[in-house]
Amino acid sequence: MQLLDRDPRVTKAVREQVIGGIHDLDAVTAFNPENWAAFWIKGKGYQVLGAHEAANKEFKASFDIQKKNPDVAREYASSCLELGHGAEAVRVAQHAIEVTPDDAGLYANLALAFCIDGKNIEAKKAVEQALMMAPQDKISQAVRGVVDDIIAGKRRQPKTMADLNKKS
Repeated sequence: MQLLDRDPRVTKAVREQVIGGIHDLDAVTAFNPENWAAFWIKGKGYQVLGAHEAANKEFKASFDIQKKNPDVAREYASSCLELGHGAEAVRVAQHAIEVTPDDAGLYANLALAFCIDGKNIEAKKAVEQALMMAPQDKISQAVRGVVDDIIAGKRRQPKTMADLNKKS
């Protein structure tokens, strides 16, 4: 599984296991279409396979069922950013903040969503809120640097997370 931005080594055997696991979970969600956790895990499986559209579909299904878990919202928003669905990522990130307003990381995520959505001033406000809540957070500090570079024209306006990770 891809957790905490660590890419797993996807060998042929791992790929087959993940595909088998997704297939098994398809049976679970067919039997119980309200099982948000099964949809979420399928999304994680599709992430491992690099199938971003499929992962997004599963994370959306999970989020549609379970809106009170900020991690469900976080994964759905993240998958939206991979695909360049900035407005949807903003909506979901804002919802996550409503659920857990004291989580500084959610504000950093909202800043990234605003960047992808082309709303750089809003991104700046969101990351500043994150840093006000957790001044030493390295991720929020890095996000602030990216936002500042976009606003200053040192980086191109990103449309996806892949764009955001480019230095140009």
